[in-house]
Amino acid sequence: RAVVNRETPVPQRVAMQILLWTKELLLNEGDHNIVDLELRKGRLVIVGDTHGQLADFCWLLRSHGAPSVENIYLVNGDVADRGSNAVEILLLIFGYMLVNRKTMYMNRGNHESLDMNVRSFHEGGGFAEEVGSKYDSTTFALFQDVFNLLPLATRINDEVLVVHGGLCRTSSSTLDQMRAINRKRAIPCAPQNAEDVLFFDLMWADPRANEGVGLSAVRGSGCCTFGPDVTR
Repeated sequence: RAVVNRETPVPQRVAMQILLWTKELLLNEGDHNIVDLELRKGRLVIVGDTHGQLADFCWLLRSHGAPSVENIYLVNGDVADRGSNAVEILLLIFGYMLVNRKTMYMNRGNHESLDMNVRSFHEGGGFAEEVGSKYDSTTFALFQDVFNLLPLATRINDEVLVVHGGLCRTSSSTLDQMRAINRKRAIPCAPQNAEDVLFFDLMWADPRANEGVGLSAVRGSGCCTFGPDVTR
């Protein structure tokens, strides 16, 4: 799509350097599946799925102001796939993180994973195709390395938990169990054990109006829904 639209991508050497620095930053932060964010002044802007829509992301920055220590951004996953400019959005996010880590945060979403990225645009993926049209497989692999290091959730002032998907179908999962997940891998497509189920649901689960837990009729593939009783 980048070729079709005659876009001029960020130079590869610049993109690679940003990715390498971001990977190093996340590695140095250690095994923090949950980021604890203390917000004592200013505000927090939480950004949902942008899916490669660069114009939308720029509009958000323009409307809500540039990231700063008193105007913190939390991007709640699903930047990759579907749109043709996920690369540029991710490089902007990572750039802000590198300039001042305390101004920009990003949770992992279910589209920050290899199995989704290699799907075609028509199938709801497209990130591999986008990166391939702008760079090469080495750059794509480096994006995957960074995705595998992204935290799974952010906890704000010990009161609010922000995750991309939702709560676990067991309704008894704990923060300690979330912290114990091995996140440095692709998101499991067919979870086989308790850790994989929790990892999968944090990325894929959806809320519903009715109480209880059930399977999603929309998503399929074992995705679950959870009611307000589970949240409580």
